[in-house]
Amino acid sequence: VAFLVAYHQNKPLIGEKGLLPAKLFLENIKRYFKGKVHWEALSHAPTLIWFLDWSSMDSILDGFALAGLAIAAFVLVTGCANMVLMTALWALYLSLINVGQIWYSFGWESQLLETGFLGIFLCPFWTFSQLPKRTPPSRIVIWGYRWLIFRIMLGA
Repeated sequence: VAFLVAYHQNKPLIGEKGLLPAKLFLENIKRYFKGKVHWEALSHAPTLIWFLDWSSMDSILDGFALAGLAIAAFVLVTGCANMVLMTALWALYLSLINVGQIWYSFGWESQLLETGFLGIFLCPFWTFSQLPKRTPPSRIVIWGYRWLIFRIMLGA
């Protein structure tokens, strides 16, 4: 759902002719760091968009949203996922959030990223298989979800 919303809202909000263009945002960060994309710029706004050509930012934003939507639909329909797919989903959404400026600065965005990050560790590494019913997930992941739920309940 988040990728579908991003697909419909990215162009008017952060697209080339949007209210707060992502291209201008990234150019300002690049200018602040003296025109270089290195570790400081990447840590200020971690996004895969740094490594792409920004000449058509609308296409990049649409591509990220559609790729995320396709991967998420595959996982939803088949019930199968692996760490690679879940990491791709997380990286795509992280990339959109970090160029989204005020439009992606709500609490549920970071909670969705945290939930997705924990979800990476619920899946097998490479195989496309459903989670075996008799194989419990790691206790660390379970406690990570409990901590997330506690914070959501406390914050809400």
